[in-house]
Amino acid sequence: GAEGQTNAYIMLPGNVYVEMQEDQGLSEEITGYHIHFISPDYEEMLAWYTDVFSLEVKPRGTIQTTTNAPGMNISFGNSNTPRQATRGSALDHIGFEFDDLEAFCDELTAKGIEFDVPFRDIPAIGLKIAFITDPWGGYIELTEGYDDF
Repeated sequence: GAEGQTNAYIMLPGNVYVEMQEDQGLSEEITGYHIHFISPDYEEMLAWYTDVFSLEVKPRGTIQTTTNAPGMNISFGNSNTPRQATRGSALDHIGFEFDDLEAFCDELTAKGIEFDVPFRDIPAIGLKIAFITDPWGGYIELTEGYDDF
């Protein structure tokens, strides 16, 4: 892999690849580390994610087009084929947790981003939630309170 670790891959339905990487330095037996978004529009995707989620471009190993979201690296790379929509696929969606989801949703609305599921508060379970889709069909869950589960 880009970090010099041993890798293995599993292919899921819909040509979704899962990369497994050995890292003897992990404190847990298994953990999520990064996700790849592969598309001919990878530079535009990187720009969209860094703008919408206020992230900074930060290289990972030999990969220059990556950003770090809290708890996860997102790597963007080139492909000859367009990225497929994720909703209903083996990798249905990704998620981001927020301290103030309602304020973040207000920011998205101001940027003209439409919601698939608008902001809603579910007091019975202590969860606030919304869903959006990125311009390439990536379904994104936005939550506040998920950390408590």
